[in-house]
Amino acid sequence: MAPSSEYIIEFKIDVFKTLKLAGTTTGVLVAIGLGAYYIHRSLQSSKRVVLRDEVRNILRPFQLSEEQIRRVMANLNSEMTNGLKSNSATNELAMFPTYVHHGPSGQESGEYLVVDLGGSNFRVSHVVIEARNRMRLNNKIFLIPHSLLLGEGEKLFDYIAECLQRFIDDNKLSLHKSSDYKFDLAFTFSFPCHQTSLREATLVSWTKGFSCTSVVGNDVALMLQEAINRRKGLKIEVVALVNDTVGTLMACSSTYRDCRAGVILGTGTNACYFEHLDNVPKWISPRDNATKNVIISTEWGALGKNGCLDFIRTDIDRELDESSLTPQQQVFEKMISALYLGEIVRLIIVDLVQRSILFPGRMQKSPSIRPDYNIFLILRGSFYAKHVADIESDT
Repeated sequence: MAPSSEYIIEFKIDVFKTLKLAGTTTGVLVAIGLGAYYIHRSLQSSKRVVLRDEVRNILRPFQLSEEQIRRVMANLNSEMTNGLKSNSATNELAMFPTYVHHGPSGQESGEYLVVDLGGSNFRVSHVVIEARNRMRLNNKIFLIPHSLLLGEGEKLFDYIAECLQRFIDDNKLSLHKSSDYKFDLAFTFSFPCHQTSLREATLVSWTKGFSCTSVVGNDVALMLQEAINRRKGLKIEVVALVNDTVGTLMACSSTYRDCRAGVILGTGTNACYFEHLDNVPKWISPRDNATKNVIISTEWGALGKNGCLDFIRTDIDRELDESSLTPQQQVFEKMISALYLGEIVRLIIVDLVQRSILFPGRMQKSPSIRPDYNIFLILRGSFYAKHVADIESDT
């Protein structure tokens, strides 16, 4: 590789200065030393260029072209159309009708409780809606013990009911309420559900790291109601169940009336939108002339199960999928959502380390003798999306 001009100029200037100040012999010695230094720098520079090119080659499959993105769009559109036709288990996308037919009018009012479950924690909120969309809101986030994410489903719902009781007591919400007063509760449940009404929803599958037993195939709104009923003195009625994307769409459309879609890019990913009922052949529930639209939960995180995204999947994507709780499911979600982005980056780092491109000599096979700062190189799931964000914000 030809040396850069800045090194040639620096080399000449240093030699002339040295010869003038220290004499010929010293100047020659210094020149030899500078020459060796220059050659070392040149070799190091050449090595850096080679490594940089190798890193770019490794990362290139993660950078999609416009043509690839348009192909993803076409595949998504095709699978959405298929999903609207029937509830066949072979459909790539579920395209669930949500039984929400219109956005808020702006005239809503009332007092409600909300449970928002969709990740390793959940939120309980107390909402008072007043005239002209004015709102008073109080909420608290509760962590879910890891054992409940993978344990018996009934225990998960009992824990939610317990947290509801604590929230009501801590905020004295029952004060000044009559003895027969019941709080209306909306349940935001961010997992694929087949709904048959606004308050009836059967869980189709767990995602985002959940694997509770005895929940799939059951009505999750009913399971929460039964858990509430098991706590004596807790007077709450579950009146609605919605997906978090639906909640996002409804919240936005309360301010922007022309909002027609909601998208979640968080622990998982999903999208919903208003669809004309004439475009939903699988809709079998009664409808009147005034009911023209329904919000559809696409469940687009499942895209790719049939291989339609294989043309953009990398070896890293496949390794992550194979080691997940749900291999060959939620393929699209595993490529873009926060639950998996940290692990994707960790696997790339491990690949770079194993190639001696990054942290040469720092990778050790035995976790027991590994320094603490290298833990994330070995342990699956130890490098989070928040770490990626921290690194990005520091560059």
